[in-house]
Amino acid sequence: MRGSRTEPITYVHDLTVQSQALFNIKDSNKEERERIVVRRFKFEEPRLEQIQDLENDFMRYFREDLHRRLLSPDFKKKAREMDKRREGKPGEARAALRRSVRDNGCVSIF
Repeated sequence: MRGSRTEPITYVHDLTVQSQALFNIKDSNKEERERIVVRRFKFEEPRLEQIQDLENDFMRYFREDLHRRLLSPDFKKKAREMDKRREGKPGEARAALRRSVRDNGCVSIF
């Protein structure tokens, strides 16, 4: 039995849908897109009020005890030490690990 007459029409429709772009760009003008892409982002240190706004926003998503731990000076100090380790400064990383082990009362392996 032969297929119905609508099969070729749906096949053509499927092909046109598949050939469309996945993302719709408002302006398809190439020069406009190039101008937008050329801009570079400037990453600046966040201002104090931005940091405070973020800290206040944390309260909505985290429990109160976790919120206190994340914002404690001890946690921030450990986060800075982890950043030093990630930067690849082995001498500073070892010293930071020693301080962390000593502060937490663990046995030092160094």
